[in-house]
Amino acid sequence: MATMSKTKQYTFFIAGALSMMSMTLSSYGIATVTPKLLRQFDAMQHYTLTSLMASIGMLLFLPIVGKVVDTIGRRPMLLLGGGIMAVASLATGFATNFPVFIIMRALITIGTACLTPIPSSTLPFVFERKELPKLYGIQGAFLALGTFFGSTIAGFLSDKGLAWLAVAYPGILALVACLVMTALLPDIPRKKLPSIDFGGIILMFLLIGPLMYISSFGSKVGWGSPAIIGMAVVLIVSFIIFINVEKRVQSPLIDLKLFKNPVFTAAILCTFLMVVYQSAMRVYVPLAVQNVLGQSAAVSGSVQLPRSILNMIIPAFFGAWVGKNQKNRVWVGLFLAGLFIAIGNIFMGFTTAASSLIPFFVGLGFTGIAESTKQSTSAPAIQSTLTADNMGSGMSLNSMMGSLGSAIGACVFGVIYDVICPDATIIADVNAACNVIFRVAAISGLLVCLLAYVFIRPKKTESAAAAS
Repeated sequence: MATMSKTKQYTFFIAGALSMMSMTLSSYGIATVTPKLLRQFDAMQHYTLTSLMASIGMLLFLPIVGKVVDTIGRRPMLLLGGGIMAVASLATGFATNFPVFIIMRALITIGTACLTPIPSSTLPFVFERKELPKLYGIQGAFLALGTFFGSTIAGFLSDKGLAWLAVAYPGILALVACLVMTALLPDIPRKKLPSIDFGGIILMFLLIGPLMYISSFGSKVGWGSPAIIGMAVVLIVSFIIFINVEKRVQSPLIDLKLFKNPVFTAAILCTFLMVVYQSAMRVYVPLAVQNVLGQSAAVSGSVQLPRSILNMIIPAFFGAWVGKNQKNRVWVGLFLAGLFIAIGNIFMGFTTAASSLIPFFVGLGFTGIAESTKQSTSAPAIQSTLTADNMGSGMSLNSMMGSLGSAIGACVFGVIYDVICPDATIIADVNAACNVIFRVAAISGLLVCLLAYVFIRPKKTESAAAAS
């Protein structure tokens, strides 16, 4: 850990938290104004394509960034990521046609991928280990603020005719935060610059592209269609080749050796599962509140308030509790996160048209607690298995699993909805589809509990006993 004054330590931390918040401000802000911008270009038929390209960009670039961070260092990546985000955000806001819009939107994703692993993976080199859970919890609170204000501010600016500003300001914030972090960043050990795994990059694209296509369009074009079958073949063959290639190359895109550690494997699977449910929360809670309960859009937004408040208050306190005994309490935090995800979604998974808003207030409140416990325990669990040489790679892979969980969750829930509710005008079918989606989301939480108890608890308890 580098020696820094407390002032510099916490200035660096706040700048990193603001850079993380800028990413959620950007993603939620763009999601809010994209329909309006696409209507200006007469390109609403490409709405699904914009989100699909963003998901592919994050999944493809995160492992690449992880390798680069560990070799060329964090300063170049901070400047590159912040610069790309600022320029691309401005260009996206002022785009006058769809091709420019989608290219700049993709560049924002690349800039975000450059920045995503750095704040979390750098804190172990700046702060004492016992302080980390609390700090990760506070970072989670900043992410919650970005989520809450991203769509709110974007909606307000869009209504005022300032949609361009809603897209642009998060990029400027990211650049300022990156400049501050660059100025304060301590010297961190780096590995020798490896050869670039171009084969792995190509195979990763051949994995992610077909996976996203099948998940997004399978229910629309037909699971037995030639396009879906062809994509499935490409996906399977690419996966087999990818695993064999990555085992043999000198500097693989994804370090498969990390998966030999059961704690690392279980922890990133927890990350994947703890993000899956969020697609149900973002898309189907507003749908259920508005279409099933007959409430307004404003009311459907208000049910998120307990979640946001709890997610801003609890993380620091829970993180401080975990920090006092990480080896025995990290698995407990992950277990509780999964349990609260399950409880929250079960609350929402049995509603009817005669229900009140209480199940949604309570259910989303539980997910807010889940997010608070997750932020304080997920990163420490993963980092306990990493070294300075592979910290960037490991945390990038963790971020990639989060992005994959979000993308797969959205696709799976979309398929469930399309199957159960082919006609959105039939409220009973909408109700049934939303309830099934919430129950499936609850199962993802229970799987987190299982992973934490079976795979992470024994290792952490054994390690704690050895240290005592």
